[in-house]
Amino acid sequence: MGRRGLIILVLSTFLSMPAKADFDGIHSIVMHSAATLQDQEVMIGLFAPLGYGINDDLSIFLHPVLALLLTPNLYLRRRVLAREHIDLSIQAGYMQSFLDSSRVHIPAVGHLLVLATYYPSKKWSFTAHAGYLLSLSPMDHGVQAGVDANWLVTPADMITMSISEQWSYKHNFHIPYGLLVYTHAFDYVRISAGLAFSNLPLQVGPSEVKIFPIFPVIDVWWRL
Repeated sequence: MGRRGLIILVLSTFLSMPAKADFDGIHSIVMHSAATLQDQEVMIGLFAPLGYGINDDLSIFLHPVLALLLTPNLYLRRRVLAREHIDLSIQAGYMQSFLDSSRVHIPAVGHLLVLATYYPSKKWSFTAHAGYLLSLSPMDHGVQAGVDANWLVTPADMITMSISEQWSYKHNFHIPYGLLVYTHAFDYVRISAGLAFSNLPLQVGPSEVKIFPIFPVIDVWWRL
């Protein structure tokens, strides 16, 4: 099948999807929140985290987009409190970069975070997270904190806003990471588009590592 045929097939698949479009409520949003996937639920995306619900309160994730940047990663989220208006979780993770260290140095980092999400209504979730960072090569200690908001404009349309900051003992404050993304939900498929703001390194093959202050975010992901 040629490129044109593949594009037509993808477009026809999206256009033939049922008109039903729903995020299944604000409590089901696991990205930028303390929520977890349901038991044996799978989340698959091109760039969004791959996730699996080990049970209703324990989920495992990884970010393929970081793997594309030669930075494999994995994190585990355990929800310890689930109420109508509050979710509270503990998250542990690890990330290690294999980019050329002579061009850009990203140390291996482990984290232990506490995430708290408040649901003031059926349309909004506000999340705060904070915790400990451990960097290797060289050894360094730090903290990370951030805030996130998910707004269900309609049952099928969501806007996500996020900003996070890191501080380490040897390097002081890092450049904050910000995100502004719009997502539309089909029956099972979600399509996202937006912008990320920070100093983001990108290296393709042996080419020079380039730093981008603004990076486009485009994704297609599924909840199964």
